[in-house]
Amino acid sequence: MWRQSLQQVADFLHDMHEMLQVARDCIWSAQDRAKHYADLKRSPRDFKVDDWIYLRIPKNSKTMRTGKHYKLSTRYCRPFRIIKKIGSLAYQLDLQNTAHPVFHVSRLKLSLHEGDVVGSEEDLIHLEDLSLSVPLEPEKVLRTRNKQLRNRSISECLIRWKGRTEDDDSWERVESIKKNFPGFHF
Repeated sequence: MWRQSLQQVADFLHDMHEMLQVARDCIWSAQDRAKHYADLKRSPRDFKVDDWIYLRIPKNSKTMRTGKHYKLSTRYCRPFRIIKKIGSLAYQLDLQNTAHPVFHVSRLKLSLHEGDVVGSEEDLIHLEDLSLSVPLEPEKVLRTRNKQLRNRSISECLIRWKGRTEDDDSWERVESIKKNFPGFHF
């Protein structure tokens, strides 16, 4: 009687072990298949210092633009020289007058020739515009509103920035304006 029940337990454990091994094999094959299809969309990008690359500008970026209308502007802008490699995924570019010249490798594309320029000169991003693209100081509050979220309300104000046009007016949270510009009075 005992031997029979011990044999049943041993058979059960053996079957369970086989099922677990089959499940592990299925998981491994599914992961390998997913990796294979994901790798088809990826390309290894490794640049060297002094390489010339194009910079991809996000279409909805408020700080960097390649033209007046983002839908019609070029996707990449002029070639820039790489100054420094930061880690394995970030590079510092030779951008004068910018607040943050470090970009992720996914935003860069290798330029085949040093003198290549994408698009016309009018459409390309101008370095002087980059220095002006970060709002420095609010000039006045144009309007205020309360934005209702799920369980709370946020006060926002439409800010006119000093030295900017009305196209650059933006809605900002009152708390962030008070925090970043303590001398500004509403």
